[in-house]
Amino acid sequence: ISVSPLGLRVIATAQGAGTRERVLVWQAAIQAFADRPLLGYGVDNFAVAWPLYTQVEFVRIAPRIGNDSAHSWLLQAAATTGLVGLAALMALQLGSLRALAGPGLATSPFVSSLLLLGSTSYWAHGIVSVGTVAVDWVPWVASGGAVALTGARPALLMTKRSLHPLIAVAIVAAAAGGAATGTRAWSASQEALATRHAADLGQGAEAVAHGLRSVEFDPGRADYWNELGRGYFAAAQWLESADAFRAAHERAPYEATFLSNRARALARLALVGDPSQGGPAAAVATAEQATALDRNNPEPLAALADVAAALGEPDVALRASAAAYLLNRDAGYARLALTAAASANDLPSARRTLEELLAVNDTAALRVGIAQVALRQGDGAAALVNARRALQLEPGNPAAQAIVKAQGG
Repeated sequence: ISVSPLGLRVIATAQGAGTRERVLVWQAAIQAFADRPLLGYGVDNFAVAWPLYTQVEFVRIAPRIGNDSAHSWLLQAAATTGLVGLAALMALQLGSLRALAGPGLATSPFVSSLLLLGSTSYWAHGIVSVGTVAVDWVPWVASGGAVALTGARPALLMTKRSLHPLIAVAIVAAAAGGAATGTRAWSASQEALATRHAADLGQGAEAVAHGLRSVEFDPGRADYWNELGRGYFAAAQWLESADAFRAAHERAPYEATFLSNRARALARLALVGDPSQGGPAAAVATAEQATALDRNNPEPLAALADVAAALGEPDVALRASAAAYLLNRDAGYARLALTAAASANDLPSARRTLEELLAVNDTAALRVGIAQVALRQGDGAAALVNARRALQLEPGNPAAQAIVKAQGG
């Protein structure tokens, strides 16, 4: 066991890996329950609540990770169904265990003992673990077994009556037809996956073809519309892309990614001179709306920075990218901030923003960025100080060397 995946997981857990982020998920679930204690956020709606309660610490520990589970059946029920759902779940759980441990063991000890072991193992493990389709059937089978073993039976069984063959055929046909309805959902999933792969490879026409089929098979799923939007984006069909992302947002209004993607498509539309969707202002406003949906997620902020920079608003881009970097110390966000600062219009604000980032992480790149802004302000002394510090951190930095040489240092 020690060299198996289970053993490696035990060792990692003992070292603290993954433990803190799970505690943060539990804290978020508790806060969600406290805000909606009666009915919660709705069955299977933890993904809706998660952006509202994501902590900055979680973003830093597990960047770009979302959550659609509370990693505990107890907290999942509390956050999504409130006290009403939690009471119903506990009643089902305790009632089933009591039936199996009492009358069940008396009438069928072998089967009842197996169901008891499986059920108690599930509830014990699941109270600190994510739910999965691979195991979440266990308590329902145990509860069904409890009913079958302990439920009341009629004293007298009536004579079995046979069905007319035509009725039997109709029933089988109806069952087969009902089962076949799942093929469209499966086909939609396959088409959406093909859309993603084609879009990632820049094969726009192929991506659009697959994407249109996916939403035709299953038009209610937001992810499929998002993939179609990515396909249109790869095909440089900006208006259609923006419309597809809007459709995705309408189906999942809690998901910031879809709005960020729509903002990018609107920005491209504005850049080609099409004002039909509101122009640059609409693109920036949409990107800002995405940041409001998921305040502690740096990705919508990075999308806002991209959109603002592309549309000639470097001050907005700098603020957004700096905010993203303060949430998650990703070097990519720092590069976005430095690029925006190089063309910023509000120089005092740009310098203050970069100095805020410097307080978090003193790097040669940030020092050079501050020095360049200081030069644009006419503050050669500050530029020289920062350039010299950049060379201490990175002796061969050519930009810092050029600034020091130009300032006679």
